[in-house]
Amino acid sequence: MQAACICLSLLTVAFGQQHNLADLAQGLGATTFIELATEAGMLDMLTMGGPFTIFCPTNEAFENLPGDVMERMKTDKQMLMDMMKYHLTSGMMMSSHLTNEMMIDSMMMMDGMPIGIRMNMYMHGMLMTANGSPIIKADQMATNGMIHMVGRVMFPMPMKSIPEEFMEPELSYLMTAIKTAGFASSLTGGPFTIFAPSNDAFMKLPPGELQMLMANKTALTEVLTYHMVDGTFWSASFHNGMSIPTFEGQNLMINTDGMKVMVNNADVMIADIACTNGVIHMINSVLMPHMMYRSPVLI
Repeated sequence: MQAACICLSLLTVAFGQQHNLADLAQGLGATTFIELATEAGMLDMLTMGGPFTIFCPTNEAFENLPGDVMERMKTDKQMLMDMMKYHLTSGMMMSSHLTNEMMIDSMMMMDGMPIGIRMNMYMHGMLMTANGSPIIKADQMATNGMIHMVGRVMFPMPMKSIPEEFMEPELSYLMTAIKTAGFASSLTGGPFTIFAPSNDAFMKLPPGELQMLMANKTALTEVLTYHMVDGTFWSASFHNGMSIPTFEGQNLMINTDGMKVMVNNADVMIADIACTNGVIHMINSVLMPHMMYRSPVLI
């Protein structure tokens, strides 16, 4: 059995080394990616250009996109080209060259600057993500580059930092609390992961509790730092029973069935809001330290 696996691996490498990126992607079953690359006028680049590294979404990854996104990609050629270029980097990057929190320049440009792809490693390197998309088959070598198959279509990282994202209307209560606690400027560092309560979550606190927190800087800081984690934790890294240390000192408990994600007893409503210095997951409850003594107020 082991000999058969080794032979299959060698055949895969041999196939890739005799084929260009377009043919290799086709051979790996990424037919939707090649169809879109053809529509974007990029097939010649993948055939004769390079070397490039492609973070290539599977057909299933494209099928899981909202219908309106696929429709826009098919009708808006500039958007399509940008999306395709965001999955390409210049040069040949093997997975062994990638490190946690490493930023890679994609071939997509905005205002003359390349848009970055954030690499992350979890479980001692057993799981690797590119902008939160899990790499499911790495180091597929072609004559003119390398392919890493990914399980989700990657979206370009926005130019907003975490504090700038908190300026969105649905997170304005959180931003006010952070300013009151006096550490808004510290959120420009990072990278961080923030489990961000929505405005509705704050409004569902017991009567008077929000006012009490806003009047007590020490208590407010303790609560806010309980929502903040060092490093970038995309939802792809979450597994049932996972424990994540916070800046407050206590750990958060992740529970997931593969679809729904809970942090302690709060639901993650919107996951993977990418920022220049980390990621935000919007939740429907304000988490309290020593939470075993207090149930959260759910929406």
